[in-house]
Formats: sequence, structure tokens, C-alpha cells
Amino acid sequence: MAAAFLVCLLVVTRNREHLWFSLTAFAVLAAVAAGQTRLRFAPAVAGVCWLFFDGFIVHHAGDLAWGQTDRLSLAILLSVAMASGGSAALVRALRRPRRGAAPDCFPVRETSATHENS
Repeated sequence: MAAAFLVCLLVVTRNREHLWFSLTAFAVLAAVAAGQTRLRFAPAVAGVCWLFFDGFIVHHAGDLAWGQTDRLSLAILLSVAMASGGSAALVRALRRPRRGAAPDCFPVRETSATHENS
């Protein structure tokens, strides 16, 4: 849905003729969307973004092609989505508590000042 909105926005503002600007906008969209999902869905996010970009921005009538521009844009969107999804998955894995690990490596020692303020 966001990709369809982005196509409409680019068509209305007449930025459809600037392919690199449009590709950058779709790459940002793919990065944000892939960062919010699981890593296994990142290729699907890139694919949907590429379908809208290639069908409505590169080829204005919704036609898809497989030229050099089309392959390059697919590679860029796929790379961005995988990098964003992988980074987000890594951050989620590092934040997740591990099984069997101590909850806190450096426990806070209670002092007499802590008991006096209670």
C-alpha cells in the first residue's frame, strides 16, 4: 500500500522522470518496511517495491521488462531490503535475553543509603 502511495506521489509531483530520485525513494521505503518485518520477508518487500517501481515509474503503463535498468533496480532494492532486514534481525537477536544467562552481569550491591531512603 505504501508503494502504491509512493507511485502516486511521484507521478503527481512529476518526479517520475528522475529515475535515480524515484529509486532512492523506493529504496528508503524498502529499508523501512524490511526493517519492521522478519528477515525472511525482506525479498518479498524488495519484490513488491520493484514491481511498483518498474511497472509504473520506469515503464509508465504498468508493463514489466527485464532490461539493464530493471535488473539494476532490482539488485539495489534487494540489497537494501536484505541489509535493513539483516541489521534489524541482528539488533533483535542481541536484545533478546539468552537462556541460562544471568539476567544482570553486574548486580548492584545494596548499601545502607539505599535502605535509609526507602
